[in-house]
Amino acid sequence: MVLPDGSLVWLNAASSLRFPTVFSGEQRLVEVSGEVYFEVARDAKRPFIVTVNNTQVEVTGTSFNINAYEDETAITTTLLTGGVNVRSGGAVKVLRPGQQASVAGNNISLKNDADMDAAVAWKNGMISFQGATLPEVMRKLARWYDLKVIYEGKIPETIFDGELPNTLQLSQVTKILTKVEIKFRIEEGNKLIVLAD
Repeated sequence: MVLPDGSLVWLNAASSLRFPTVFSGEQRLVEVSGEVYFEVARDAKRPFIVTVNNTQVEVTGTSFNINAYEDETAITTTLLTGGVNVRSGGAVKVLRPGQQASVAGNNISLKNDADMDAAVAWKNGMISFQGATLPEVMRKLARWYDLKVIYEGKIPETIFDGELPNTLQLSQVTKILTKVEIKFRIEEGNKLIVLAD
């Protein structure tokens, strides 16, 4: 979508964006939940501020991804171009391109060599599983396919790599995932049962 100031925004599954019909005043303030990718129109006089819970990402013109799903352990901001300030509580981190900030509570940690492709894979029609645990993979699938995931047995400590097109049907995805010895059962009411040993 295009915001009133000309900024471009992409929303991932189960995500939302709140913004005014016109940006007035000294700031361009928006509020997000879920995962959103921004290409912010430059306006040095009016910073663009994204608010998520107690976290703010401030920018004058840049492209970045913010992942703020409620079921994730942290809010992550990945900077592709430009610069942003990530604020939480009293802490502030300034990001440069290629960096990723993770906010958990009021703590902000910084990763210098973030995987840019994995961060924006969803925007490019892919579901990325780079370095993901089984619960992380299942959370992504639950959002994309509108599922409730239920585990039966001990959750295996499998780490996944790779990505899949988000155009695949759920049955195709589960068939691919069974190749790593994870078994699934689909039940009525959009329930995906993960059969673990």
